[in-house]
Amino acid sequence: MLSLMLALVAATTAQPNADVNAFLQELASKRAGIHALQAPFVQEVTTRAGGVEDTLTDSGNLLYTEPRRLVFRIDQKEGKPGMVMLVDHTRLFQYEPENEQVSIYNRAADLQMDVLFSAFESEFSDLEKAYDIELFEPGAENPRAAKGLLLRPKTTEGGERPLFERVRVYLRAEDYLPVKIHIINDAESEVVLTFENFSINKPVDAKQTQIAVPKGTKVVEDETNFRTVEQDIEYLPTAKVLEAPAAEAPAAAPAEKAATEGEPKA
Repeated sequence: MLSLMLALVAATTAQPNADVNAFLQELASKRAGIHALQAPFVQEVTTRAGGVEDTLTDSGNLLYTEPRRLVFRIDQKEGKPGMVMLVDHTRLFQYEPENEQVSIYNRAADLQMDVLFSAFESEFSDLEKAYDIELFEPGAENPRAAKGLLLRPKTTEGGERPLFERVRVYLRAEDYLPVKIHIINDAESEVVLTFENFSINKPVDAKQTQIAVPKGTKVVEDETNFRTVEQDIEYLPTAKVLEAPAAEAPAAAPAEKAATEGEPKA
């Protein structure tokens, strides 16, 4: 009986890994042509303390561009400007206009930002190293989603506590882009992001991929280095991301092609 139970456990643990690998390959194939995208989003941050639950809701716009840049812009609310969060490879920029401060963290990898990139990219090798990945069927829980990914941070060698317990990513059918990302930080805190109306591979103004910071703003880098913006506007990060590649022109029809080939060359 014990050997039978062990065999059943082995079967149920090995098969999901094979299913996950196959799904990630399919996902990568569907997203391979995506170089840039934009979408409005709604963010709900829920906290629980002393038996009281509180949810703060904001809206905003997301921009993703290759290579590895994400910009979340929160909309103005009650006359107050919204925060901007930008992730550039392994650097995190957080701009709070109301506090006139930009915080820069040069080791965003420590903040587990790969989980955000995984919602939009087609490369998952780093993700598989850092997270245990499972598939789930959203079903009636989210009718807009065809598939779901559950990500749990793996235990690190140093045994550091992860920033969150798990993330559930709900993916739509046509390109496996997320319609919802549910981040469970712990029993007392969670964040839900919902997305609609993705705009894919449309031209992007390079300045949209940066944060425009006005004169007088304090810049705090890694919580140790401090400076103040002295020019009228400083764009962060300084390196721009170029516009998304233009779509290829459709091939000429056979008759059109023949006529063109027959024309004398200039």
